[in-house]
Amino acid sequence: MQQAGQLLGPTAVDVSRPAADRHDARRRRRFVVATSLVFVVGLVARLGVLLRKGGIHGLMGYDCGVYFAGADALLHGRLPYRDFTMVHPPGITLALTPFAALTKVMSDWHAFVLATLAFCLMGAVNAVLVVLVCRRLGVARRGAVVAGLFYAAWFGSISAEFQVKLEPLANLFLLLGLLALLRDHDRPTRWSSLLAGAVVGLPMAVKIWWVVPVVLILGWHGVCRRSVRATVHAFLGAAASVSVVCAPFFLADPSGMWHSVITGQLGRPRHITLAARLAGMSTLPDLVKHLTARQQTLSAMVFVVFLIAVVAFAWRGARQARFLALVTVAQLTVLLAAPSWFEYYCDYLVVGLAVTVGAAAVAVRREHLVRTPAVALTGVVLAVTSLVTVAGTHAVLPYGGAHELTRAVRGEKCVMSNNPTVLIRLDALSRGLAAGCPNWIDVTGRRMGPDRAATLHAEHRTWHGILLQYLRSGNAVALWQPHGRSYLKVIRNQLAKDGVVARAGGHVIYAARSTP
Repeated sequence: MQQAGQLLGPTAVDVSRPAADRHDARRRRRFVVATSLVFVVGLVARLGVLLRKGGIHGLMGYDCGVYFAGADALLHGRLPYRDFTMVHPPGITLALTPFAALTKVMSDWHAFVLATLAFCLMGAVNAVLVVLVCRRLGVARRGAVVAGLFYAAWFGSISAEFQVKLEPLANLFLLLGLLALLRDHDRPTRWSSLLAGAVVGLPMAVKIWWVVPVVLILGWHGVCRRSVRATVHAFLGAAASVSVVCAPFFLADPSGMWHSVITGQLGRPRHITLAARLAGMSTLPDLVKHLTARQQTLSAMVFVVFLIAVVAFAWRGARQARFLALVTVAQLTVLLAAPSWFEYYCDYLVVGLAVTVGAAAVAVRREHLVRTPAVALTGVVLAVTSLVTVAGTHAVLPYGGAHELTRAVRGEKCVMSNNPTVLIRLDALSRGLAAGCPNWIDVTGRRMGPDRAATLHAEHRTWHGILLQYLRSGNAVALWQPHGRSYLKVIRNQLAKDGVVARAGGHVIYAARSTP
């Protein structure tokens, strides 16, 4: 007989289930709101840097212009490696062709700005994908949100993702590939490993550094699936996707592409110390410029201590996410061993690091969450990024007189520059490509290729002499003069002898007199 106050079997289920369902629905809604917040933080953080100082009317980075100009040149029938300089795989070139095609209906600069805004949006989407990857790896909701916020707000990521760079595109492919592989773990089909491998392999068609995380991730996939066939399919899929993207360009100029993408990269000079690189990963140099060697060392030590603590907590927090902690360590090794270093290289590290931070956040009970190094690190990241954005220490440089100079060169068929972003800003890039004007695209990149120092010395030529000859091969010259390039002063003095087409906002358009 049923006792008073006791509910049996079906009755108990019927009473408790609605309450449990309502509780789950509230948790899902909170999670959706938190994920939406991750997206908003990611987008606002990137736009906040982009719109400071020069903003969308300023002069964005050199590399951004190279990638966009390469896509525009491809649409005009010129192939990278064979017809112009490009020091990375062609993935970024192909990805930007839709934006370059917009130059048919709008100015070069407006099309370039749209591409830049799309990459800001891509960075915010990547932050949301980090949340989804964490959930698929079994990381609790709170940890997944912390991971997404870290990706959204770490300035090491933002420094690459507020403009057109290789890293956000490669991260997008990597995250989509991880989701595809995790789906293959849960619901494998005949071709799912092949397709997942194809997606996760695409980052290698953007930058060769992604070979390391891709190979490790595919190896982890094979261990999890415990299937030789699935492992082989995943690696074949990765090889196939890279081949589809790269093979046409490699066949057009095998030696040129090999040297530009592989040997040229390995031969780049190394001039940044390990301490400076680790300090850069702490993002403090983005807030406080010109750190002393002692301050760099201190910043590096703080970053390493935080990293060790986060990895240790992550190892306890989510077992399925451990492999990404190992991937993060491997990628950190690549960054420290690479010949070259720029602060935006940190974005290469962020996918694995963000997931590791999220896994570390669930290593303790919910009420102790704020005491974890993962949450402390995320809080520091949010504070540093806010201060950098408000102070404007990392922003787009103004380009005074752009409208006047654009009007002045409108009648010039071939406007030359040592920076493709300048040509884009003056709406002279597409016009020159359509007219068949010479365009090296990546002028600086030639110093790692056909005009590297050893070759020039053997041929008794100088870099500034070759560059001057190139600039004078058009009708007008817009010279870009960054700090620390003394040879550009020599070129400027030579160009000044040819006359001036226009002068505005501290910038000069020189006439071009052909040299014999």
